[in-house]
Amino acid sequence: MKNDYKLFPLDNDYQSKASDIIDVRLVILGQDPFPTGATSIPFVKLKWSDLKKGSAGYNVFNSLYEKFPSEYFETPKECAFALLNLGVVFLNCSYHYLDDDTVSKVKHFRFISCAFDVNEPILKRAEVILACGEAHRMLGMVTTVDTNVVKKVPHPSTQSRNNPTIENKIWDKHWSKKMLHNVLSSNG
Repeated sequence: MKNDYKLFPLDNDYQSKASDIIDVRLVILGQDPFPTGATSIPFVKLKWSDLKKGSAGYNVFNSLYEKFPSEYFETPKECAFALLNLGVVFLNCSYHYLDDDTVSKVKHFRFISCAFDVNEPILKRAEVILACGEAHRMLGMVTTVDTNVVKKVPHPSTQSRNNPTIENKIWDKHWSKKMLHNVLSSNG
């Protein structure tokens, strides 16, 4: 069994601030860090130019704002911290990159469980959790999933939208330009 998955621990300041949020309106829960240019905040790269159009991070940010947030924030990290003020938190089911392995409870439970220990205080207060792709199944390995709070949604990459097994309308409802912005604006 592989034990050397690369670790991208959640940024300490981000985790601390996210843990202090009283009204967690939305958690976007990814599977594991994407290794190319990964930072210690899910979906976030060091520079806006590192978020390639069509990538999961690009589509998440594009969905959350009326205009692409590079117009408002110098870096994706600055934007992620500003989103915390709105009650929007980015988390992963594993902070270890799982090497494109098919996720299994036997091989990956301890990595998922360690991440859940970090995430649980935030997840317990969330109004809505969008579990992207395999994140829904991974979360179910460590806790009972409340379907009133946890919504299984397609992975936010455009590659996922173009997958013939994904219903495009469901992808579009969450990840198209301004879709989450519109939901957050109408609810709050």
